[in-house]
Amino acid sequence: MLNILMISLALAMDSFSVAICAGTSLVKPGFKKPLLVGFYFGFFQALMAFLGWLGGAWTAEKIGEFDHWLAFSLLLFIGAKMLWSFFRGGENCSFSFSHANLFALAIATSIDAVGAGASLAFVGEKLFFSLISIGLVSFVLSFGGVRMGKILSRYIRNYAELLGGIMLIIIGIKLLCEHNAFAFFCIF
Repeated sequence: MLNILMISLALAMDSFSVAICAGTSLVKPGFKKPLLVGFYFGFFQALMAFLGWLGGAWTAEKIGEFDHWLAFSLLLFIGAKMLWSFFRGGENCSFSFSHANLFALAIATSIDAVGAGASLAFVGEKLFFSLISIGLVSFVLSFGGVRMGKILSRYIRNYAELLGGIMLIIIGIKLLCEHNAFAFFCIF
């Protein structure tokens, strides 16, 4: 059980970071948008782990060839959009809570769950408990990340969009570094 919890926490870290970025753009502190972000990120973490479990090694191997590039591209695009808006003189963080944007971010932050799901199949972990843990932990951390981002936005007001865009791009670069695709650029 502890192993599954640790896997769940590790998988949710990227979602948590992106959720903090999302929270910095909230105008009103409410529960609708944090719940929406939590749902997207939690659902896709669990779904990707399930797909990995279903496909086992084949899925992890095939997706592993390009998953980091897809995640990097999505995060780079959204981060660059935020930077563009900041440098054009946007007053507020332009993070979009649209379904299309949340879908893209949920995919980008949950691709690594495919490999985790495949490994769960190999070691014979109980699927239902594993998926519930992965989805629930990601939901809770994403929900909390949005709320935390809203609190942080009070202190970084005018620079929230700049910091959010930079953070998304750094997460994308980190994913490339983890897959040794860009190892010569990785100094952190």
